[in-house]
Amino acid sequence: MATVALAAIVNGVVAERWREYRERTSRSEAVIVALDAHQSSLADAETGQRGFLLTGEPDYLAPFTAARTAVQQDVSRLRALAQSNDLPAADVDHLTALSNDKMRELDSTVVLRQANRGDLALQVVRTNRGKALMDSIRALTRRLLRNEAARLDGRRHEEDRSGGAVLVALLAGAAATLGILAYLLSTLNDYDATQHAAQREMQLQVADLEALARARFSTSSPAIVEGNAHERRE
Repeated sequence: MATVALAAIVNGVVAERWREYRERTSRSEAVIVALDAHQSSLADAETGQRGFLLTGEPDYLAPFTAARTAVQQDVSRLRALAQSNDLPAADVDHLTALSNDKMRELDSTVVLRQANRGDLALQVVRTNRGKALMDSIRALTRRLLRNEAARLDGRRHEEDRSGGAVLVALLAGAAATLGILAYLLSTLNDYDATQHAAQREMQLQVADLEALARARFSTSSPAIVEGNAHERRE
């Protein structure tokens, strides 16, 4: 019982470590997904803005509006990751500021195009301020992604190593349990064999006693035999 309990404790400790490493890996994966999504949302917003500036068609505002909402959600998700220490807070603040500036630049050109001031909107685009903002956003995002990818590799290695330890602990615990069961079964078999041997010995002794009693009875004195016969005649 002590061995089985010890194996269960070891398995529990090792499995808990593996769950911790798995959680860290999942958090790194969530960071990468959030960074990719944010960059993609900004690109979608920029694409919608350009389409509207070129055509003036309101249909292009739908994807632009959807992308703007997505950017806001992405920023909230990144801030949450910074609060949980999964991303550097300073980098997230910088990325948020750049994203807000980019969205204000996009909004300003859309408003000008809606007011039929497409010439002024194009002048804003030609300043290349929007391009510079996107370049800064991409550079910062690439750095964060590169750092997180390196951390993810390390965490996956730890997870794999911990998973191997879990497997070894489970196999060792199972082997110990099977060994104990085999020992108990062998002990019970030995005890059963000893009991059967004792029972057979007792049966032999009883048989010897019965044989001895019969032999003594058959060699009793003639007077006893004659008396018994006389009693039967009477």
